[in-house]
Amino acid sequence: MALLGYGSCLIGSPVVRIIPMKSSKEIKNSRESQLLDRFLAEAPFGGWQLKTLKTASKQCFDEPNLEEICFPAGLKDVTLAFADRMDAEMTAAFRQQEGTLRVRDKVSTCVWLRLQAMQPYRESVRSLMGWLALPGNHLLAMQLMARTVDTIWHLCGDTATDFNYYSKRALLAGVYGSTLLYWLNDTSEGYADTHAFLQRRIADVMRIQTTKKRVQEFWAKTGLGKKKRA
Repeated sequence: MALLGYGSCLIGSPVVRIIPMKSSKEIKNSRESQLLDRFLAEAPFGGWQLKTLKTASKQCFDEPNLEEICFPAGLKDVTLAFADRMDAEMTAAFRQQEGTLRVRDKVSTCVWLRLQAMQPYRESVRSLMGWLALPGNHLLAMQLMARTVDTIWHLCGDTATDFNYYSKRALLAGVYGSTLLYWLNDTSEGYADTHAFLQRRIADVMRIQTTKKRVQEFWAKTGLGKKKRA
């Protein structure tokens, strides 16, 4: 799945860039928002495809071919608009309850809130995942993942600008991507199994970070990591 390939492609890759997220005001109460709502309602039945977008446009407006005005780039624009909405809802929900959480709890909360934002559109998300897996859509999938994990880390107060910037985002991409796939197939009440899966993945990442820190401290104390002087 393209989303899960993000972690391995992020570090050192010059092509994966973060697409700026639109503010929620830019799509709220607009024709684009209305059409997006209708498209999301139709996607579980018609799939994430242009035919579904045209059908949704006909149902929303009397004006013909308005989908070409609302979303000139077609499904790519629809996908970006949906991602904008989900990231904005996650951000708003997190800011209402962040409090004094530990970093790992902030990250876990953000991922969980992102899934909750998508819950009303779960079957549409399933269709979207299938579309993103098609040849030609992998770069967009990675860009969307990059933007979401970057948003999460900024919400958690991350200010890293060195190599940690990339390693943190790559690790989180793996957590979010695998949790998303697990959630799509979860039948437990309240998605309790997904929540438990997320906590396990976060714990795994924290163990990696702890081990990494200990190794760095060891090398620093012993001086074995320093180059020998001539």
